[in-house]
Amino acid sequence: MDANYTIIILIGYVFYLAGNILVARLNLKVNLKAMLWLLLALHLFSLIARAYRLRFFPMLTVADTLVLLGFILMLFHSLSRNKQLGQLTVIVSIVFLCISAVLYYIGGDTLPMEAFQSWLLPVHVGITISGYTFLTIGFINSIIYLFRRAGEGSNLKVQALERTSFKFIVAGYAQFSIGALVLGSIWAQVAWGRFWGWDPKETFSLITFLVYSLYVVLKFMKRKKETPGLAVFAVCCYFVLIFTYLGVPFILSGLHSYK
Repeated sequence: MDANYTIIILIGYVFYLAGNILVARLNLKVNLKAMLWLLLALHLFSLIARAYRLRFFPMLTVADTLVLLGFILMLFHSLSRNKQLGQLTVIVSIVFLCISAVLYYIGGDTLPMEAFQSWLLPVHVGITISGYTFLTIGFINSIIYLFRRAGEGSNLKVQALERTSFKFIVAGYAQFSIGALVLGSIWAQVAWGRFWGWDPKETFSLITFLVYSLYVVLKFMKRKKETPGLAVFAVCCYFVLIFTYLGVPFILSGLHSYK
């Protein structure tokens, strides 16, 4: 059922993206906002339906969190005035929903174990996913900045893109640090009786925190200068984050594995 909802929403977003591209190419005066808000309403309904069936917050598996992350990204897209950033956000959201649909089919339905029925879990996961959202937007913004700088050279608008990327990354870094490391450690104590156990997910979360910490420190040191090299580093940091989020649970064995 959850996979079906995800596929319907996914197809809707693909048509919405194709419609936006067509409108831009043909210079048509067509507003697709109504279609977007309808898809967002359906997306929200799928999250509520999942929560109702589980009798718990819909964030127990990687597939669940991908659907939630896709919703937040699409909501951001609906509010964004930056067309380039907005369209790339839709593409990333579609990729996340594709992965989610596959994972739902592989993993099937997952009901919460009694140990996971705690208010700490949705707080821990929710803040972490919010951090992922800001870091994803920072990543997309960094990509746009690098392409525009390569094509247009350095100017005030291009420099503003880099500053915006940094702001999103700092916000995401702070939330990831609190959600994944601080609240994650507290949750580990509640669920498994220890704050830290060097589980692969915990270890790579720490690595992710360290690489983003290095980016933030270096950028603060050069905050008055344009730093395209650090924008490249920010992109690399995001790939570390994605491996922690999607790679570790399926490649490495541990308490966070979903094989």
